[in-house]
Amino acid sequence: MVNKEQTQAFLKRVSELHFWDSPNPVNDQRGTDGSQWIIEGVKAGRYHVVDRWMPSKGVVRELGLILAFDLAKMDIPKNEIY
Repeated sequence: MVNKEQTQAFLKRVSELHFWDSPNPVNDQRGTDGSQWIIEGVKAGRYHVVDRWMPSKGVVRELGLILAFDLAKMDIPKNEIY
C-alpha cells in the first residue's frame, strides 16, 4: 500500500518534472523489439498522457522508475529495465 507521504512525494516529482507540459505524441519508436513506457494522469478534469519508446532519460523514465521500484516495490534487476 502506498501511504500519504509517498503519494505527496510522487505528485511533487510529477510537478517538478513538468509532466503536465510534456509533449505527446512523440514518435520516437526506433525498432520493433523494446519497451513502450506510458504515463497517464488526470488533474482538474484534464487528461494527459506521455508515451515514450525505451526512454533512457526524461519524465517518463524517472516517473516510471519511481512507480515500479519505490511505490510498487517490483523485484526486477535494474540492468533488465529498458
